[in-house]
Amino acid sequence: MSSTADKPNTDLTGLDRLGKNVAVSWGAYLCVLVVGFLIPRQISDSLGPASLGIWDLGWATVRYLALANVGIGGSVSRYVGLHRAAGDHVALVQSVTAISIIQNIIAAFAMVAAAIAAALIVHWIELPSAERATEAFWVLFLLCGSVAVRMVGNPAGGILAGCHRTDLQHGINAAMDILLAVLMVTTLSFGGGLISLALVVFGVSAVVTIFRMVMARIICPEAAFSFKEWRLKRGLKLLKFGGKSSISVAPDVLVFQAVTIFLTASAGPAAVAVLARGIALIRHCELLVRRTATLLVPITSSLIGMDKRDEARDMVFNIGGVGLALTLPMMLVLVFFGDVVLQIWMGDGYANQQMMWCLVAGTLLPVSQLGTTSVLAGMNAHGKVAIASLITSSVVLLAGAAAVEMGFWDWSIISAALLIGASWTLGKGVVIPIFLKLHFGISLVKYTLRSFVRPALMNVPLAGLMYLARQQFDADRWVVAAACVAIGGLLTLVIYWALLLPDSAKRVVRKKLRL
Repeated sequence: MSSTADKPNTDLTGLDRLGKNVAVSWGAYLCVLVVGFLIPRQISDSLGPASLGIWDLGWATVRYLALANVGIGGSVSRYVGLHRAAGDHVALVQSVTAISIIQNIIAAFAMVAAAIAAALIVHWIELPSAERATEAFWVLFLLCGSVAVRMVGNPAGGILAGCHRTDLQHGINAAMDILLAVLMVTTLSFGGGLISLALVVFGVSAVVTIFRMVMARIICPEAAFSFKEWRLKRGLKLLKFGGKSSISVAPDVLVFQAVTIFLTASAGPAAVAVLARGIALIRHCELLVRRTATLLVPITSSLIGMDKRDEARDMVFNIGGVGLALTLPMMLVLVFFGDVVLQIWMGDGYANQQMMWCLVAGTLLPVSQLGTTSVLAGMNAHGKVAIASLITSSVVLLAGAAAVEMGFWDWSIISAALLIGASWTLGKGVVIPIFLKLHFGISLVKYTLRSFVRPALMNVPLAGLMYLARQQFDADRWVVAAACVAIGGLLTLVIYWALLLPDSAKRVVRKKLRL
């Protein structure tokens, strides 16, 4: 069987598919938004804010357990892209085989860990009744169990990404979200509770995992599993890479999970429901940027596989400004209209403008650096910065918790948002530029000007028009407010076209639009 690398007209770097993959990725994420906005409101209205808080606690635990996955998906995508670009079919099969075996072992342990974690958390948190405690246990166990099921399909997802077919990868995710939304709304309409919803998530995860594995086999038959090609040394190499990727996301998971548990114990599940909705808006912005950033992992590794290291190094310096340019407009919307979105989305009791200001200020820089961390992962240079980020975030988190114990502040929605923001900003927004200075010799001044100051100045007109729009909105002049937002968005696009987009990208756009 011939490898794709043998086909002369195939761009193994994935750059020719980048625009399409980004468009499909962002389009598919609309389905995630449907579930993200629809389901929490349905749970709150049908089962109450306390039930929604338990549901949020379950998903916070899911993100924590997901660290056990040790970055398998990113590891597969990186090495599939590398070996396909280099035309090394044997290494490709060995990598897929090693990761598949390791992933199944991890998934089995994750199921056991799901039961243990659920029991410990329910025991630690005081719930009002035994029925609530039993419900919370099964919700946590089933949601965490769904993660273990999806782990089995992670190598298949990595194969699709490594073949630069993230359009299929995200298309499958979109189909899963649509199916989840339909089944969960149906379950609630027939009087189902949290346990029934968790069962739906578990079942859909199993079906989608099987389908993802089938699609990976069809798209990349050369990446076949073979027991004969199992090599422990290669498995440990890939596991080491994945472990570094897992550490890079650990600060986010650690901080959010810890703060969620502290706030639940102090203020109750209802307070967690309010904080989680604000974080959900931030997460939606983050995931849109992340879905673009993850495309850079196999692209960078493919460039290295084709011995184009200078191009990969240039991406490290240039991608930070693009990240902030993508992030800042969305964050400006949350600064000026985040509380309005929460009010419309969830109703009375959820809108909290100060909370949104704290979360936006604390997550703007870390989210904008996602592209940089992805390029570093593609270069296999992300381990040290990941460890530094984890240590920094942990120190800030412990300092915040100690401040509570010493009576300097109390746990509240605002204090929790401040602690999350401080941990994320210092852990990633500050650590990454310092790492680039130490590891690549990139000037902090030049990097700051290019990655932060320049794109920020490009968004000054949008910020002014968004401020004016909010004033008009509060005065019930909604049409004028909408016009201000629209003008700000169009003006920002013009500025990006003139000052941010490279000439090569402009030529591609003109060609697509036949301009």
